[in-house]
Amino acid sequence: MAEILNVTTPPDDYAILHYDDSFEGMLTAVFESYTRKPVPISIVGQQHQKRLDVQYITIETDFRKSERVIDGINRIMGGDAYERVWTGFLSCNPDKEDIIYKYIRFGMKVGHKVHFHLTDRRVMNMDKLVKLVGRESSLQIEFVRFSRMEGGVFYGRIEPDNDVLPLMMPFFADRFNTQPFIIHDTRRQTAGLYDTQEWYIRSAEGITMPEYSDDEMKYRALWKRFYNTIAIKERINPNLRRQHMPKKFWKNIIEMSMVDGAKPTALPSDISRSKDAERFLNPSPLPQDKIGTSAESQELRLPADTGSQAAKK
Repeated sequence: MAEILNVTTPPDDYAILHYDDSFEGMLTAVFESYTRKPVPISIVGQQHQKRLDVQYITIETDFRKSERVIDGINRIMGGDAYERVWTGFLSCNPDKEDIIYKYIRFGMKVGHKVHFHLTDRRVMNMDKLVKLVGRESSLQIEFVRFSRMEGGVFYGRIEPDNDVLPLMMPFFADRFNTQPFIIHDTRRQTAGLYDTQEWYIRSAEGITMPEYSDDEMKYRALWKRFYNTIAIKERINPNLRRQHMPKKFWKNIIEMSMVDGAKPTALPSDISRSKDAERFLNPSPLPQDKIGTSAESQELRLPADTGSQAAKK
């Protein structure tokens, strides 16, 4: 006889708070967790696949409540803890809300000493979350390549796993404070804009970029030629290069891709296997070198030597 499955309302002690994927919404859910008994077991976002054995409570974002949580984190846990919470929220980890939620509740109990509990699972998970975001942010800052567009705006394209654009914009706004630029996150369709005064992040849905400037392709070709010229044949190590420059970044790196409308040039890893390796690594001599070579190959004869040879005859 077939068993009949009765789906009933789950008990309150298995409640999970469901928020709108915003940072303020997550902090509002943290605030609400302190007003509910028993304490909700977790916080999840919009992408979470709901279970039948759990009760989900939808939390509406309240900016006043989120501000109170921010003040509490800064006062009880310290400013470093809040920075870690904000950085961890930029992660692509599907469990980031649960990790942050448990970290905050633990930190509210132990206060500023939360950083000394290095072996606690809640602190360890938070450390790992923050380190992965920080590492990718550093790599994106190193490997983003800007192209000059018509009108003088510089455009860079990235495709990060984590939402590192808020970490990149302050760095480039400080470094290129006199140049307007756009950093386009094609994975999330967001764009960081800097107008030489301030930076902000906007949706890039339907964005239309101007054409490249007239001299952009020339500079790309020069950069690629420089990249190929400094290659040392005896020290080519493709495995080491992939370790320091992960292959997932290559399609947005100028020196690792073809220049539009131009023939591809040999990359350092290809030079050792190229039939034209000698042409790249041993360029033809300069004009002055040719003159010196031809002069050395011929026997120099002074006028006196020529006269003496004629007398002997």
